[in-house]
Amino acid sequence: MITSYIYKYSDKGRLLSLSSYYPGHKDPVTGAFITEPKEYLVDEYEYGQDGRLLKHKTYKLDGGSTSLDKIFTYKYVMTDSGYISNDSIEYILDKKGRLAKLKFLKAKNEYVVDSAGNRYRVGDFYYSYFDGGYTELRYYHRGKMILGAPDAWVKTDYFFQKNGYPSKKVTYLKEKGETKWKTLMHDEYAYSYRAGNPHSNLMIEKPGKVYAADGAVVIENEQPALVAIYTFGGQLVEQRSMAAGIDRIPLPKGLYIVVVGRQGHKIVVR
Repeated sequence: MITSYIYKYSDKGRLLSLSSYYPGHKDPVTGAFITEPKEYLVDEYEYGQDGRLLKHKTYKLDGGSTSLDKIFTYKYVMTDSGYISNDSIEYILDKKGRLAKLKFLKAKNEYVVDSAGNRYRVGDFYYSYFDGGYTELRYYHRGKMILGAPDAWVKTDYFFQKNGYPSKKVTYLKEKGETKWKTLMHDEYAYSYRAGNPHSNLMIEKPGKVYAADGAVVIENEQPALVAIYTFGGQLVEQRSMAAGIDRIPLPKGLYIVVVGRQGHKIVVR
């Protein structure tokens, strides 16, 4: 079971919409659908004449509904260095117009210094660029999401093909006091095309068994298993039988216990 992500672009190459699509799960014997194909979320983007993002709308399908319900609308106010969204996040751009920093305006002003002497605001996202991609870096109070966990650096490297489309994403973690990065997640991308244009994007997750993605938990299993998801307080959220392969289960933001067979995992969905 693989979830596909469908991207639509304007003539100028700007992302206009992004939707996630679950192809459904068929019985291996009869070929009948056990779970029907479903579109989970759709994001739409509007831009100003200067190319800056003005509005971002998110829609979702609830239950068996066939119509999209709007759940979020983000609006943006322009500044000299970028723009500010209506959820109090400032997007700071560099001289080339690229995102340099994501600043959470309502957060406390706490700072940390890395091993090279660079100063960072706790919780904010910092971006640097290299040939063929860019790096996202953040230091945050991890114990607020996972009880008892130490503060940590999280770094994600994004790689792109020569034609500008994503090819790979690798996320690393370095806990406070540690000197080495640990690999958390490794994603690679393959593409299909319609009328010669790249409209769909198939994401293949590797390695790992259970991990969080944006708004979901992803489960990789080499054999069929019973999956149960609980809140941290013990309330059952989801239970299903999973075939061998990859399954993506959308979840609200929060801390969950995901049990695959007899093995439990603590997962933070953002």
